Order: sequence, then C-alpha cells, then structure tokens
Amino acid sequence: MKDLLTSLRASNETYNSMKHSARAVIRRAEIPLLAVIVLYKAATNLLFVPLMQQLWSLTLRFAPMHYLSNNNASDIFSSPAIILCITLIAILTAFWALYEFSVLLHGLDLARKGETIRLPALLRTSLADIRHAFLPQNWLVLVYSAVLIPFTNFFLAYNYITQLAVPEYIMGVIQANSRYYLLYLAVGAALLFLCVSWVLVLPLFVLERKSLWQSVKESFCCIRRRVFRAFLLLLRWNLSVVLRSLLLTAAVAVPLYGIIIAVGLQSTQAMFALSRAALAIEMPFFQFLIDCAITMAQCTILAMLHCRLRESLPSEPEPVQSGKHHRSTGRLLLGASVAGATLLTFALAFCYLALPRDDELLSMLGGVAPVVTAHRGYSAAAPENTLPAFQLAIDQGCEWAELFGNRHVKNRGISADRSGWLLDRLDPIIEGHPKKLFLLIGTNDLAAGVTPDEIVANVAKLIDRFQNESRWTKIYVQSILPVNGKDFSKFQNHYAHSHLIVPTNKKLEALCDEKEVTYLDVWGALADHDGKLDKRYTNDGLHLMGEGYLVWRDAIKYHVK
Repeated sequence: MKDLLTSLRASNETYNSMKHSARAVIRRAEIPLLAVIVLYKAATNLLFVPLMQQLWSLTLRFAPMHYLSNNNASDIFSSPAIILCITLIAILTAFWALYEFSVLLHGLDLARKGETIRLPALLRTSLADIRHAFLPQNWLVLVYSAVLIPFTNFFLAYNYITQLAVPEYIMGVIQANSRYYLLYLAVGAALLFLCVSWVLVLPLFVLERKSLWQSVKESFCCIRRRVFRAFLLLLRWNLSVVLRSLLLTAAVAVPLYGIIIAVGLQSTQAMFALSRAALAIEMPFFQFLIDCAITMAQCTILAMLHCRLRESLPSEPEPVQSGKHHRSTGRLLLGASVAGATLLTFALAFCYLALPRDDELLSMLGGVAPVVTAHRGYSAAAPENTLPAFQLAIDQGCEWAELFGNRHVKNRGISADRSGWLLDRLDPIIEGHPKKLFLLIGTNDLAAGVTPDEIVANVAKLIDRFQNESRWTKIYVQSILPVNGKDFSKFQNHYAHSHLIVPTNKKLEALCDEKEVTYLDVWGALADHDGKLDKRYTNDGLHLMGEGYLVWRDAIKYHVK
C-alpha cells in the first residue's frame, strides 16, 4: 500500500510538472502549431479521405463488384484488384498518419528549442525523417502508426472502429468459461502493458531516426520500471483533454440548442431550418476542433515524455516572456472561429428559410428532397437500392425502378399502408418540405373495412397539415385505382369492396375542390370497359406490372415536371 501511495504521489508530481512544461513549449509557438494542426486536419478531411474513398469506389467498379455484404464479402479475396487496392489504401493511410505524427513532433521539438517554425521547412524535414519507414526492417512501424489512428482521429475513424468487435458467439464462449475469461483479461492486460511500454517508439523513430527495433527496445527499457506511473499519466492526460473538449462543446451547444428549442416553440419551420444548419456546420466544426485538440494533446505528451526521459527538459519550465501574448492570441483565434461557425450556422438557416425550395443553391445545401431511390429492388437476393437488386426486380416482374427521369422523385410508398397509418408517419415527410406531393391511398383502407368517409377525412387531415406546415408543397390527390376480381382470385378482400372505389373517388374529388388542391383521375386510364383493372396491366388483379406503371406515369407525368 505504501508503495502504491508513493507511486500515485510521484505520478501526480510528474503530471503537474509535465503539464507546466507542455504549456511552456506550446506558448513559444502557439500560432504556428495551431496552423500546422488545422492545415493537416483540413487536408485529411477534404483531400486525403475523399481520395481514398474514390480509389476504393473505382476499384469496386473495375473489379467488378457493385456492393459488399456478408454474402459476397469473401469475393474480395478472389479479386487481385481489390486486394491490391486494400493494401495500397492501408499503406497510404498508415504513412499519412505517421507523417502527421512526424510534423507535429518536429514542430513541438522546434518550439521547445525556441526555434522559428516555418511550415515548408517543417514539412520537408518531417518527410525526410520518416523515409526510413520504407526499409524492410521498419515496415511494421506503419502498422503501429495505423493502430494509433483512432486515438488521434477519433471522429474520422468512428464509423470504422464501431464495426470492430469480438463476435458475440466468441464472447459468449469466453464469458461461459472462467479460464477463457481470465485468459481474455490477461491478453488485454498484456496489450495494455505493451502500449504503455512502447509509448516512446514514435518519438525515437521520428526525432532520432532510430530503427523500429531500436525504438521498441529503448522505449521498453525506459518505461518498464515506470509502467504504472506512465499509465496513470497517460490516462489522466487524455481524460483531461476529453473533458476540456466536452466542456467547450457544451458551452456552445447548450445555448445554441436552447435557441433552437425556443425557436421551435414559435415556428416548426424555423426550428427545422436551424437544426439542419447546426448539423451541417456546427457539429462538424466542433468534431474537427476536438480532433485537433486530441491529436495535439497526444503528440505533446509523447514529446514531453521523450524529453523528460531523455533528460532534455529541466525540472521546471523556463519562463517565457511572450507567453501571455501568445496565450491571448490563441484564445482570441479560438473564440473568433467559434463565433464564425455560429454566425455561419444562422446564415445557413436563413438560406433554408429564404430561398425557394427548388433553388440550386438550396439543393447544394441539402435543403431539398433526397435524390430518387424509387423501388428498393429485390432485397431478398441483394441489398436494397443497389443495381443488382434493381435488375433482379426487373427480372422478377417488377418492371420499374425509374419512370420519370427526375432525380428529385422519391417513392415513399409502403406495402399494405392505410390512410390512418400514413398520418402517423407524416412528420419526416413534412420536415423535408417537398416541392410536390402525389398522394395515392385508400385501396387497403377499403379492403380492411374503412368507410369512404373515414378515408376522405384522413386525406383532409393530411392536406391540412401540409397547408399549415409546408405551404409551398403543391398537393396532388390521385384517384384510387381499380381492381379486378373477375379474372383473378388472389386478393378477395380488395375485390369484395371494389364497388366502393368510384364513390370514394367522387368524395376525394369534391374534397380537392374544397381544399383547392389538384385531383388526378388515374382510375379512368387503367380501368377496362367493365370498370375493372385492365388485365393487361396486372398479374394479380391488384398490383400493376410494367405496362401498367407506364400508363400511370403518362397519366400524371405532366404534373411531375
């Protein structure tokens, strides 16, 4: 116990001393270091990541593979192009991460020495000092730097690291057997020990140009007698960074979302616009800011540990005369950037509110309806909304995926839907503020015993909501389509209530006249001389086939444009 308390006390003293030393180093070149981290993060998000994504997409296209799922994932190992692409992306990503560490570590080293940081020279020196990573004996350093990516680019790697986990069936076996569970914990403890013991690998590899094996050996020798103290230091350091980042985010997010809620009490439309603007600007900005802070903190602690254990730092930081000036400048830049992001958020919200719904600028900002997906395809055989799914749907008799040649058309139809159920899921449709809404509902209502008056009442509620909450949406109510129980026998409930279709359509037409919305008579285009669904257009007396969809399209396409 005494040794533990002594170790904790020593760790606290080391942490405080390290914190003061880090502040002294950063104050010497605060602005250049901020410029370096911001520019590199911007290049990562705006240049490097899109290029890697494009490379992956092109590889899948030429493989060819239209999609990846659990069913065809093994196919990637039979494609030399995909294997080569994965290897290339892995190498480039690892080298990019290693270069980021090199730039920041060299920048901190220059700041510690009191030397001027010039970005072009810093980039050249940092690149020159990691060229030995491509020597055969040093290749594994790329793996090491890739493992560290989630710790320095958390938000960038979040979508990927959340998919990495021990399979549930393996965890079930481990948890069911105490020996396996102990072995699992032992392996975890060993990996943690290695991570802490190898914490100086990158500074030694980058700053001193040592080989990977020399860096690993020297880092282990320096840390092995101080593993617990080093672990506490790293844990406290990272928790402090995360806490400070969260507090900064909360300091801005709480007032902003308070404003959004207050606005929402007055105008749903304005709340929607402000929320979308915050998601488009404010949240990515703070994710970017936190990523910068975490990366800088990680590199700073590595540089400080390297200096301390190499006895390059004095026990107390040297006084910095210009520290106050640099500190105030850094805070001023931070405050200005936060204020700028907030003002830009409100400006974007104003654009959502002020610009026409079909405005090209608004389209670029994401303020119009999503691009078309139409029919989801044969999802039992391939993932929804993929080209193979569409092709299989065509092969199976679902002969349309696109009919109008308009990328803004969105099919929101749901199998077996009813008018009352549609009212319960209107919110996301209204929030999308579509330019035009084409309503076709009622067939399943009649089959379920819903009266024509109830159907018309539900349609009236739908129209009222759009006219109150999305006034620029132009509404088109289509007639209920005919059914055919004469030539087909599959859907008896629908056939049994077919005599109510025409009376319901007349009530819908009268409602449209009352509400001043457009009524579209599609029934007449699809019915035969007996008033039944023309058997040329269906294979079950209820649903349309390809030719039937073409007739329906021609009946309404004038209004779709």
